[in-house]
Amino acid sequence: MVNASGEPSDDRDARCGDIPQDGIVPAESSALRATVFMSPLEALRRATRESHGRLEAMPGQARLLALDFTREEYRCALERMYGMYEPLGRALSAHEYGRIWGVRVAERAELLRSDLLEFGLTQAEVDALRCSQLPPVDTFDRALGCAYVFEGSTLGGRVIFKHLARVFPPHAAVPLRFFAGDGERTAASWRRFCVMLDGAAVNLEELCAGACAAFDAMAAWLNEPASAAASKTRG
Repeated sequence: MVNASGEPSDDRDARCGDIPQDGIVPAESSALRATVFMSPLEALRRATRESHGRLEAMPGQARLLALDFTREEYRCALERMYGMYEPLGRALSAHEYGRIWGVRVAERAELLRSDLLEFGLTQAEVDALRCSQLPPVDTFDRALGCAYVFEGSTLGGRVIFKHLARVFPPHAAVPLRFFAGDGERTAASWRRFCVMLDGAAVNLEELCAGACAAFDAMAAWLNEPASAAASKTRG
């Protein structure tokens, strides 16, 4: 999961709790303070900068773009991704307000399932991959914040796909369905999501809390030792 926002920002860091519910935040200039209306998208970009950065800095995430990335590392990365995506898709779909995003996450989980089965895992082994500590999606705003993270990750996924297509030549028979995502339609899908996001009536504090929680839940899951994660999924 890389580059959820897709665009860098040079604004100062903001944490989830720094954003008032009315969307008006203090901003500093050279000699005065002003108030600036912040759109949901900009609020999310600022609020998640720290948690997003922690996730991208994790060794396993950085390895996705390494020239010596191995098939074994790739398979393990897919297993971890599936362990988060599959149960999260079901959790989002359990709520009427989260159903459309749950379908999107579930579709990506199916791409992961196909890749893992092609890698040689059995159906039972794939089904055993489950993260039990999911981000909270119990309100519309938190679910939308979570969807921002996972929808945005498709942009970074395309970067990873192009890299892996060079690292693993066609004769290596390495499945790349998940990172291929929506293919050339990825950028357009992300733009549509952003238009929807900025047109939604949301509580910015809850929205940003949901996105931060999604980044942190993924980081915690990816950071678990492989043996611990395996015991949890089989327990």
